[in-house]
Amino acid sequence: MSKKAQGLPFNMIVLIIIALFILLIIIAWATGIFGSVFQQTKVISEATEADVTAAQTRCTQYCISAQGARNFEAWNSSAYCTTAFTGKDWNGDGTEDVLYCDDLPIGVTCSTDVEEGPVTEDNCR
Repeated sequence: MSKKAQGLPFNMIVLIIIALFILLIIIAWATGIFGSVFQQTKVISEATEADVTAAQTRCTQYCISAQGARNFEAWNSSAYCTTAFTGKDWNGDGTEDVLYCDDLPIGVTCSTDVEEGPVTEDNCR
């Protein structure tokens, strides 16, 4: 028997073990196991100027729609009063914030008259 023929199965076993180890590392990385192992925290993205402008545009549209409300209930349930902007660090403090249309930095104010009298953003929520 040749020694080269005996070495082939051992080399193949070593290659299979290395490939399985690499595959396990890739699976662990893809499923986020390393995040808990290394105690990484979730990174909250900061709101950019484009995010603020987009939120202001949406709130302006919501305001126009809310100004058609006939009573306080319709005003209070309008998208202007109920839409929350989340998932961003809007004020730069490193935590995820929940903002509404009238909160800064969005800061879109809105008012109208309904059956019960005048309403503003202060009447929301």
